[in-house]
Amino acid sequence: TPELVTLNVENSKFTTQSKGAVLVSSKAGAAINWGAGNDISNVAKDNIYAVWVDEDWADSYDLVTVEGAQKRMENSEVLAEGNVLLTDGVYEILNIDGLKWFRDQVNAGANDFSGKTVVLTCDINLNNEAWTPIGLDADAANKFKGTFDGQGHIISNLKVQTEAGYTAAGLFGALNGTAQNFTIDGATIEHISTGAATDNGIAVVAGSLYDKGNVYGVTVKNATVKGNRYVSAIAGYAYGNIKNCSVENITLVATPDKESGSYDNGDKVGAIAGYFASESIY
Repeated sequence: TPELVTLNVENSKFTTQSKGAVLVSSKAGAAINWGAGNDISNVAKDNIYAVWVDEDWADSYDLVTVEGAQKRMENSEVLAEGNVLLTDGVYEILNIDGLKWFRDQVNAGANDFSGKTVVLTCDINLNNEAWTPIGLDADAANKFKGTFDGQGHIISNLKVQTEAGYTAAGLFGALNGTAQNFTIDGATIEHISTGAATDNGIAVVAGSLYDKGNVYGVTVKNATVKGNRYVSAIAGYAYGNIKNCSVENITLVATPDKESGSYDNGDKVGAIAGYFASESIY
């Protein structure tokens, strides 16, 4: 029964050919403090992640804490310039750049992640920068079809503000898969269509749940949502399943699209969903 080891590293140069600079092989994990003056540029296998966890001790991965450097599981694949790891078929998002890479993969039609799991490994602050939703349009092919698991983390300061380009707006635009286990704290979603255009769903989590998409165990706090129709905190247009979700301190505003004559669209608004289609479950 080993004890947890604390390792302090500074002013050290590493040269390896087949492994990382530091390899942890212990069911007790380790506490590694990566100080100043370290050089891993000559680590041929990986000069991005200073600490590896032995794949034979995968169950102890979360017991390895690293300050001042990044860690990865042995034999995981490094994607997006080190912002995403692919480990045993699971995409691990490490930071805001990793989240943007994931979004861009979906929106470009490069990967719908069908049958795959994407997980957050940390809290992410979007800094109120303009956010393009993941999955642009309910009628297009570029929708997320996998499972997005926030693992209890917080996404903060989400801002979506546009008048054109897509008809479903939120963290996700059109969600054809599952989003679960995270909190969005602080959001401003404003998507007012002009002319004859109408919204297919405006919400904080997912503008539109399409083809039975799912939202499970998600909390939305401190949010303002404005749109033409199907306005909500969780899902605007819901054709799918919403379970164990909660909202706190939200403002919802639905404005009819007067130019197109759709004066009745402003009444489709609700805290959990603006509109529930048939076969949906809450």
